[in-house]
Amino acid sequence: MCLGSLHLPTIVSARWHPLRVYAALELGIRAYGAALPWLLPGMGKWYLNLSQSAGQDLLARGTIAAFCLLPATIDFPLVESPEPDEFTLIVMGDPQPATRQEVRFYANDVIAELIDSPALLGISLGDIVHDDLSLFESVNAVQALVGKPWYNVLGNHDINYDSPNDKYSDETFERVYGPPNYAFQYGQVHFVVLDNVIWNGRERKDSQGKTIGGYQGGLSPEQLKFVKNYVERVPLDDRVVICVHIPLPEVSLGVEIKRTSTTSYNKLLEILSSHPYTMSFSAHTHFNHHHFSGAEEGYAPANGSEHHHHNAATGSGSWFKGPRDIQGFPEAAMADGAPNGYILATFKGHDYRLRYKGARMPEGYQMAIHAPELIPSAESAQAKIVVNVFNGNKKSVVKMQVRGHGDWQTMTQTPGVDPAYQQFQKHDEATAGKDHVALPAGQVTNHLWSAPLGVSLPKGFYVLEVEVTDMFSQKDHSVRLIEVE
Repeated sequence: MCLGSLHLPTIVSARWHPLRVYAALELGIRAYGAALPWLLPGMGKWYLNLSQSAGQDLLARGTIAAFCLLPATIDFPLVESPEPDEFTLIVMGDPQPATRQEVRFYANDVIAELIDSPALLGISLGDIVHDDLSLFESVNAVQALVGKPWYNVLGNHDINYDSPNDKYSDETFERVYGPPNYAFQYGQVHFVVLDNVIWNGRERKDSQGKTIGGYQGGLSPEQLKFVKNYVERVPLDDRVVICVHIPLPEVSLGVEIKRTSTTSYNKLLEILSSHPYTMSFSAHTHFNHHHFSGAEEGYAPANGSEHHHHNAATGSGSWFKGPRDIQGFPEAAMADGAPNGYILATFKGHDYRLRYKGARMPEGYQMAIHAPELIPSAESAQAKIVVNVFNGNKKSVVKMQVRGHGDWQTMTQTPGVDPAYQQFQKHDEATAGKDHVALPAGQVTNHLWSAPLGVSLPKGFYVLEVEVTDMFSQKDHSVRLIEVE
């Protein structure tokens, strides 16, 4: 403006009436203002490209900024922030409310108990909402009340379905949350967040009548290059944690594998093999599952360690389905028989431990013991006992005993459908109506253990005890009273 005032007399004839000069200036300003919304996107891309050239085009960037009446640079200080060696991350799979009412379910069934939580960070592993992207704002407002930094992963229900391809499918997510591929560090832990949802346009029939389109799990060469470039700079003693929505390894759910696993998983493991301390989180399936990968799948670090993938529990459980409890919340148990909830991941240096937390459940509620309602005395030794260890995996040790009768015996991991959930779901399916949607059918889960009771008992009531030691040496204990007739 100063330069304009100095040079205006040399450009404009003195014979012009001052009001004509003023009118011409106003007309030019209005024309410039009207054109700016169309010019800014292109100028913004140009400025961004210049800014990535490490300051080599500072004059050009300054010219663009001056033209847009913006500063050439925005400078801010970096202030050292102490980080404890040990911290806890809230790992939330699929909050996924479809309506404002379900946002309120999520708020009071799940988030309310996290207010004043000692955890330092939170992350949602995709499906932040269920198709209605206008609910991002409401979910953000709810999670903000926890008062912790909260990171987000893109899920298949967080995309724009009207996009003809993957390139533009995440535009709303990016407007609200920023890039879907990024990394952040806390202490000795490096979190790498990746968008592994590939959108191929709405489902449709091709000329041969074959269904095409929809989504699938996968990682692009550019994403793998991003991971490679990042981990090359990570110290070998630090831990790398990959966070995605769709599981990385194959998880059998009776549906298309391409929608429940990630192509290029083996290539990702090959890249991660340069580091001995890695793991990953996903959600999407709405049940709790663990998978361990070694050299046979491409992960071969020098120390021979495994890559632990945790397909985590979901905040919405079974999509807020099922009958309402006395407080008005849906039952929402997941199809593996575990209650809806989240994972608390605690890191100390590069070591970690995981703890399951059922929504509005006591911290010690880590298992459900299933036994016959009434056991005939003559058949008591053969009575089948089933235990659902909600966060159990092949490295868990599960033991049981009848107190005062015999020794502890080790139970056998027995994949199957949780019997109590199966019975409850059948009743719910038969009685569901306008007030709620029935729970989904039970799914085969690996976190069931079973064994015969193992002792002959006379008529009476007895204390059946179960003790679980998980892969982190965390112990849990529970009891069930059984009746023998």
